[in-house]
Amino acid sequence: MDILIYILSFLLQIAGIVGCVAPVLPGPPLSLAGILLLYFTDKMELSLTLLIGWIIMIVILQILDYITPVLGSKFSGGTPSGKRGCMAGTILGLFFMPWGIILGPFIGALIGEL
Repeated sequence: MDILIYILSFLLQIAGIVGCVAPVLPGPPLSLAGILLLYFTDKMELSLTLLIGWIIMIVILQILDYITPVLGSKFSGGTPSGKRGCMAGTILGLFFMPWGIILGPFIGALIGEL
């Protein structure tokens, strides 16, 4: 049974690495799922403090992943309507993966500025 958990954890880690460059897969949460699987086995020793630290970092990373396009619009001289458009495009882009997450903020900011 442990070998299946190790294989599944390995596959989740690989998918997490691929997800860091491919917008279709959520890379950090997939890697966290692999780490969680290893935590519940008796052969791997991971401390609870380390696990909580990873969870906190993943949550912060996911939040920043959606805030960063808006901050980029703000610091590049975008107007408030452009920032709102960028945020709306980011949210709507989540429904049109994978291209929506890439083009959504740009198109939203463009429409907001126009």
